[in-house]
Amino acid sequence: MTGKFLSVLIFFYFFTSCSPLYMVYVQNNTDEPVEIFVELKDEKFTKKYRKELEKRHLFFYKKSDQIEQFSIDSLKILNKKISERKYQFTSDLEYSFVLEPDLITDIDPNNSISIYPFQKIYFVKDNEKCSVVPKNTNHNCNFKITSKQKLKKDKTPKMFVDYIEIQK
Repeated sequence: MTGKFLSVLIFFYFFTSCSPLYMVYVQNNTDEPVEIFVELKDEKFTKKYRKELEKRHLFFYKKSDQIEQFSIDSLKILNKKISERKYQFTSDLEYSFVLEPDLITDIDPNNSISIYPFQKIYFVKDNEKCSVVPKNTNHNCNFKITSKQKLKKDKTPKMFVDYIEIQK
């Protein structure tokens, strides 16, 4: 029994050390609230992560005007949180939240094994679905993506971060 437990721990250690962490931040630079929709991948992920998400809070922070200069290492010190809410699931495979003007949030879950179970992240603007993940090239959506990465000593990616700024 102890051997099986130890092999599972070793597997997860190598699994997490091999796959880079991917984080997504969304910032609302408009004057109106924006509803963000997150679609999860499939039922296999949903049951596990929905239970986890329902225990957690979604945190909102004051927006940053200097996303381009933002260091990946400084993510933990964004700004003091402004507010927090519980996740609201619209179906078993989708949750949504309203991002107020001048706020930023991260798209959860950060599930400690470096894999995000979301399939799509989008918002609706002028009755048009604006896909953030996968990236949409629709000019009417008017959002900007700043991508950053942090490398390990051997120059392989350790972390990817996408900052999505929804523009006016």
